[in-house]
Amino acid sequence: MNIIFRQATLSDFNGAWTALDNARNMMISIGRKQWSASYPSQEILLCDIREGHGYVLVSGEEVLAYAAVALNGEPLYDDLDGHWLSESDYMVVHRLAVNTSHRGEGLSKRYFAEVENWAKSIGVNSIKVDTNHDNVEMLDMLPKIGYVYCGEVDYGVKGKRMAYEKLL
Repeated sequence: MNIIFRQATLSDFNGAWTALDNARNMMISIGRKQWSASYPSQEILLCDIREGHGYVLVSGEEVLAYAAVALNGEPLYDDLDGHWLSESDYMVVHRLAVNTSHRGEGLSKRYFAEVENWAKSIGVNSIKVDTNHDNVEMLDMLPKIGYVYCGEVDYGVKGKRMAYEKLL
C-alpha cells in the first residue's frame, strides 16, 4: 500500500470525520473520558482543515489516519505541571484517529514518524503531545517510539492530560 502524509483538504473531510467519529464513539462506548459526544466535532475538523492544521495519511483517495498538527500550537503547554525536555519550538499533535478498517496496522506510529520527519525538515526539533489517563493505546505507544512523560496539562472542565515530548 502506497501511503502518503499530507495536509488535509476539504475533499478529505468525510474520511477524516469518519475516523474521528468512530474513534470518539469507541472511546465513549468503553467509558473513556478523553473525548465526548460533542468533542471532537465536525466544526472543529473543518476549522483544522481551513486553518491548515489538519493532516492525513492517505492511500489513494482513502483517509487512513487524521490528526491536527501545529507549530507551537498549544498555549496550555506553557502551564505544564511538570517539566518539558525543551523550551524551543515544537510541533503538537492533537486528535489522532485511525480509520477503523486499518486499526492494528501501525498507522499511529507511522503518523508520528511522518510528523517527526516533517518537523526535522523545517528545523523543529521537538514534538509534544498529550493524552488522557485512560487512553491505554497511546500511553503504551508513546514511550515505545521515544516519547518521554513530562507532566500534566490541565484542560479545565475536560480534565488533566498526560503530556509527552520527544526531542528529534
